[in-house]
Order: sequence, then structure tokens, then C-alpha cells
Amino acid sequence: MLLDSSAFIAFLNPQDQHNPAAVKLIGGARTVEIHEVSVAESLVQASASGAVSHVLAVIEALQATVVHSRGLEGAVRIASIRDRTGLPLPDCYVLDAAVEFGESLLSFDARLNRCAEDFGVSVKV
Repeated sequence: MLLDSSAFIAFLNPQDQHNPAAVKLIGGARTVEIHEVSVAESLVQASASGAVSHVLAVIEALQATVVHSRGLEGAVRIASIRDRTGLPLPDCYVLDAAVEFGESLLSFDARLNRCAEDFGVSVKV
């Protein structure tokens, strides 16, 4: 299952309204993938609070695979997704990875979820 930043941040933050769902779904996943852009988004607040090592330890504990888009071909696909959907670029990276790797998507972003379904991606919420 591929996580976007909303899902991973919810997993990390017990005060997040989506934390219980994130913990249940991520805890029950056979595999966990996170796009490097989602990792970067998740690290912004951690960087400000000095918790980067904690976030990296969580990624390691989940045995999550950090995925990335592939070169120029990936850039072309992401640009096409952006053009077709109008999603913010970070979401386009995540959607591209879900399509390319054939992964289900865990996101608490309704707009991203709708677009993912339009691309044939299975959405977990």
C-alpha cells in the first residue's frame, strides 16, 4: 500500500483526527511504500521540531520502501497527471507511483482519492 503524506502524517501524530484509521490500515498492510516527496512533506514539521530521526525510525520500523519517479519518463507522466487532474504536484508524484507500481493508495485527501479512482487505483480510507 502506498501512503501519501496525509496518511503518513496521520500515522505519526496521535492527535491527528485520522490517526486511528491510519494506524489500523498501515498496521494491517502487507507492504508499505512511501514516495520520497511524501517523505519530504512529512519531514517538514519533524525538521522544525528536531524529530527527523524519529520519522526515519518509523519508516524503518514499518519496513517501508521509499519509491521515486523514474527519470524523464516519470517527469512526462507526472506532467500529464497534473494537466489532466489539476492536482498539486506532490499528489501527482504519489498518483504516478500508485499507477506505475500497481499499488493501492492510502490517503485522507478526498480530491486525490477521486483522481486515483479515475486512474484505476484502489483507494483505502
